[in-house]
Amino acid sequence: LERGALGKRPVRVLLFNTPGQARTRFSGTGGAAAESHAGPRGATPLGDAFNNEFVSRALAVLLRRLRGEGAFATQGAALHLMGWGNGANIASLFAVDAALRAEFSPRSLVLANPFAFLDYHLDVILQNWIHGVRAGQRAGADLHLHLFSHLLFSESYLSRVTMNGALQELTAAPNPVTLDGRAAVCRGALAHRDLREHLPRLRTPTVIVQGSHDLLVRPEHAEPYLASHGGKPAHLRELGARGHGVGVIRVDAGHMLLQEAPDTMRRILEAAIDEDLGSLVGGQEP
Repeated sequence: LERGALGKRPVRVLLFNTPGQARTRFSGTGGAAAESHAGPRGATPLGDAFNNEFVSRALAVLLRRLRGEGAFATQGAALHLMGWGNGANIASLFAVDAALRAEFSPRSLVLANPFAFLDYHLDVILQNWIHGVRAGQRAGADLHLHLFSHLLFSESYLSRVTMNGALQELTAAPNPVTLDGRAAVCRGALAHRDLREHLPRLRTPTVIVQGSHDLLVRPEHAEPYLASHGGKPAHLRELGARGHGVGVIRVDAGHMLLQEAPDTMRRILEAAIDEDLGSLVGGQEP
């Protein structure tokens, strides 16, 4: 994602930090506010939840500020959104907001293993992740990824790199997420607004990239995207011409698509930025 290194056009990339990254803090991270969210009543003010509503609004505020400072142009420039997992849910809510769509006019939406709603499967995983983070905090170690790593990677990938190798690569980034940050993300996801009633308003050409061996997010979690647009995926050649619609690409990988299939994800991002989704022929892995 180096500047100017994607597609045929010069690009600028804005990456959104998770709480705890780059020494950031979040009002709902740690302390009484965070504990109350996981309490018996399970409710705190929206400001204490790092959920899709909060983050999509925060992204809009950030883009306006950067635009005002001349640091990141959003007027007269094509804006493309990419989200992965939880970030895909957040990017979707940003794209379906009519006011934000009118202001920023996103040209494409690339969603890696998205989920439109929480069901029992995801709810249990998120609750268990929070317990895992708390166990790690008590032990003074990051146990979270080790406890749930079996959900993140495909068996074929692990046969090549081993679990230790996969986790080392995953955690090698110089901008790590803190344990409090992980807990804030999980609590926020539990408080996400359900997207199913909003997806019919999605008017941005959208590409869903699904890992065929993803044990965390299942195909049914993305079905509402298709159900709201005729029930079948659009052919990728049609997305650009129609100006909206949802296409699907399935990749032989697990949940961590950016780690397991970086070249494939790069080609998909380049095609979206170049507005040439038709080059990803057949709706399968490019």
